[in-house]
Amino acid sequence: DKTLKRIWIGNLPTNTNRAELEDLCLSCGKVIKIDYRDNGTFGFVTFQSHEDADFAIYKINGRNFRNQVLKARW
Repeated sequence: DKTLKRIWIGNLPTNTNRAELEDLCLSCGKVIKIDYRDNGTFGFVTFQSHEDADFAIYKINGRNFRNQVLKARW
């Protein structure tokens, strides 16, 4: 579905803060909104375009982030 722009990012280390999650996503495209509570293990990120969100899933899923393998999905 080309209208999807929001992705789920999981398996974050519990001491991750919102700024770190934002930094992780900014290299993937224009971030519109982040739904995340500091010290959580997952968050939702909305991108400006479907293409940016798709690229973020490609780039983040399976990435090692502070000794944890991240998951990213629609």
